[in-house]
Amino acid sequence: MNRTTAVKPASLTELASGQFLAGVLLLLGSLTFYYFAVLRIDYKKTTLLDLGPYPDATEYFAQAQALSRDGWPSIQIGYERLPSRYPCGYPVLMLPWLKILPKPDAVLAPFRTSQTMGLALLLAVFVFYAYLAMPLTGGFAVLLLATLPGFFTFCRSSLSEVSASLLVVLAFMFGYLGVKQERRWKIYLSAFLLGLSLNVRLQSLFFAPSLLAMALLPMRGARLRWFFHCVAVPLVFVLAASPMLILNTIQFHSPFKTGYDLWVSYFSRHHLLFCLRYMFCSSDRTGSFAALY
Repeated sequence: MNRTTAVKPASLTELASGQFLAGVLLLLGSLTFYYFAVLRIDYKKTTLLDLGPYPDATEYFAQAQALSRDGWPSIQIGYERLPSRYPCGYPVLMLPWLKILPKPDAVLAPFRTSQTMGLALLLAVFVFYAYLAMPLTGGFAVLLLATLPGFFTFCRSSLSEVSASLLVVLAFMFGYLGVKQERRWKIYLSAFLLGLSLNVRLQSLFFAPSLLAMALLPMRGARLRWFFHCVAVPLVFVLAASPMLILNTIQFHSPFKTGYDLWVSYFSRHHLLFCLRYMFCSSDRTGSFAALY
């Protein structure tokens, strides 16, 4: 007599463990690719040690050396120590590598910084999806990110794109979790990380609309309390960006002026930048509005 045994479907625990194992294998494959494509590269056999593109990478490295030597970000031209065009966040991230690396290899500090930030970004993406109980999706996301040509190209460069991207991605992660789980402290952390990214790259300011995540939370209790949190989020953002604002105030006597106003002053000198007073001043004082365009 043949006995037929019914095949029991896999339990949710077995399915979840299988997805987690597959996600970890994809993560290991991504890290292996990252190791050979980014970490393993021999910079002495490339032209990257020339710190191109000039002068971006050169100014970043000069600021890091000045911070390590004098405690103040600057670039030296002859006997003059002048402000750089770029924020000092990325040079600050180089400081640990400047202390770890021997002096003959100090020029590798910006590259090691980008490599470290890229590795941290890969791990952050996988941990984020694993936290959402989607490890398989996280494994595929990390694999796609690691093999993206723009990503691993910037990870082995001496520029600040990857460092700023890590902070921006973390900011959006915590912003998403804050809205989904209705946790205000995560949105505050998102605003703080986004403000920190402004110290690395000024272009991060274009992600400021993500601060509206606080307004998306439902109002519970007094409307005044909800309004207080909506106002507090931009204040946290400004607080995180305050190192750059304070430095600009010391160097250029205005928190909204940067090194571009010193080195590339064409737009500010010819009043081509947008200003609120253009909307209210009379044409006889500011000229015709058509001249602004």
